[in-house]
Amino acid sequence: MSQFPFFIWVILTFFYQPAATVVAQAVDEASFPTEQVTLELKTRLEAKAPADGLRIGQRRLLHAPGRLLQLYQGRNFAPRWTTAAQVETAVRLLLAADREGLLSHDYHVEAILRLKGQTFNPGATPTAAALADLELLLTDALAAYGTHLAHGKVIPKEIMPEWNYTQLPSPADSLAILQKIAATDSLENTLEMFKPGSTSYKLVRERLAFYRDLAAKGGWPRLEPDSAKLGKGKTAPRVRALRQRLAVEGFLASRSDTLLFDDTLEVALKAYQKTYGLRQTGLLDENTTKALNVPLADRINTLRINLEKARWLPDTLPAHLVMVNVPSFHLYYFRENQVVWHTDVTTGKPENQTPIFTTQIKGIEFNPTWGVPGGILRNEVLPAVMRNPNYLRRNRMALVSRSGQVVDPSTIDWANYRGGHSFVQAAGRGNQLGRIKFLCPNKYSIYLHDTPHKSGFKYMDRAFSHGCVRVWEPFKLAEKIFADTTQWNQTVFDTLVKKGATKRVPIDPLDVYIVYFTAGADPVDGSFFLRKDAYGLDQKALSHLNMSAATMQADLARQKREAREQALAKRKAAQEAAKAVAETKAQTAKAEAQAKTGQ
Repeated sequence: MSQFPFFIWVILTFFYQPAATVVAQAVDEASFPTEQVTLELKTRLEAKAPADGLRIGQRRLLHAPGRLLQLYQGRNFAPRWTTAAQVETAVRLLLAADREGLLSHDYHVEAILRLKGQTFNPGATPTAAALADLELLLTDALAAYGTHLAHGKVIPKEIMPEWNYTQLPSPADSLAILQKIAATDSLENTLEMFKPGSTSYKLVRERLAFYRDLAAKGGWPRLEPDSAKLGKGKTAPRVRALRQRLAVEGFLASRSDTLLFDDTLEVALKAYQKTYGLRQTGLLDENTTKALNVPLADRINTLRINLEKARWLPDTLPAHLVMVNVPSFHLYYFRENQVVWHTDVTTGKPENQTPIFTTQIKGIEFNPTWGVPGGILRNEVLPAVMRNPNYLRRNRMALVSRSGQVVDPSTIDWANYRGGHSFVQAAGRGNQLGRIKFLCPNKYSIYLHDTPHKSGFKYMDRAFSHGCVRVWEPFKLAEKIFADTTQWNQTVFDTLVKKGATKRVPIDPLDVYIVYFTAGADPVDGSFFLRKDAYGLDQKALSHLNMSAATMQADLARQKREAREQALAKRKAAQEAAKAVAETKAQTAKAEAQAKTGQ
């Protein structure tokens, strides 16, 4: 080979290295091989992707290949992460996912750190392929983290089937987040923008950091269970343990060793009981001891789940609404985003759970009748009627046919009854809806209403209903909703009730949000609260939250695929059935024609 051609070969080899060749040294912004990495990204993203998505080593990317292709096409496949500082900032922010109750290892952190060592660290010998790997992992991780901050990691309907507040993020939403992550000059500010801005979210996040710090220091001491109540003025060794326990969680400033249950300790214990939804007796009783002995790890998980549930909510709620928090057994009435009134409620039993969904009050009904729902009819009313034929009369219930005619119950063979009638309880005395009902049309037949069963309100845990929300002061709620005390006030309501006739008054639709927060900021005074998971929804959500994001994505893809296959099979079956019917008709017509010809 002559000297000149050899020189040309060396020059060409240097400037036109294959994408996988080694870059001479650890890259910085000035030496980053943009053209080589651009070509590597273009080649990969334009290639046909595997059925289960793109992989970088053992990590499967969380975004669909088509979505990443759309993003990088818009950038002409130019890489976004080209300096060590950018990578270090990204890793720091991804590791902070744990502070939000999420799992940092969902976001490829280990793989990113490994690739950073191969590319940006001193002494590294990076390849364009490794830089492209790092690029795709960073973009995928940050956009997935942003999506989880904005919409949550867990799909609400997986936990609460009736959930209708928000829809799943669309492909357009996903692409928009990818684009914002790729275009931002301040990654930290952009990720912060995705988080819920509510006071409650911020407070729960602060408490999560506090509890985790407690856990790192050894947690809190356990109190020995004792059925005997302990209160102010008593002296006992348990007092010292109680002081230590309350001090650890911040309810008591001093860890005094005194054995006297004094005023200061009583105030601290009442504050604890208020926070945890216990009766504020100031006594160390059995229920309070159980609450104090809940493991710190369980409290941490409760906070993580409630951060996740806050991310499920829409970015903005209506300024004027009614909110019912089921675990708190409380209703809040908002005007201009401020609580102007609140009251206690009872909600569904664990076996008859109040659905977690949003609806609207469209009218208020005085002296309502009650149409017995199917479940109560099957499980309670019909068995009672079969035991005692006078049950309907005693409970002022009418039997109504499909044509709307009232039927004499004595004409029914109850032993062989197969349905076909409505059971309607007359308005007035003993009516299960009480004297007033807030009309919220929905497929679950869930309403807010009065109740004749006022005794249930004396309990702290008030999961007593068949699913509807019973309101402690329903007429005050009506007064707030009407917002016209001249025309609508308690005197007017009393007059309507005394008349006994059912009267329905339409109103402008008022949003009702039924929520399930077991921790957060009290809407009235902003104080931190924590409640029992009465329906077990937190535990169900926790199992999903702790699942790896990749597994969740795979499960979601499988569910979508199965749904498409089922829809296709159903459509095909319908087409085949229609074809069979058409063929039968054709054969019948042909037979009839032949018969006529034969005649």
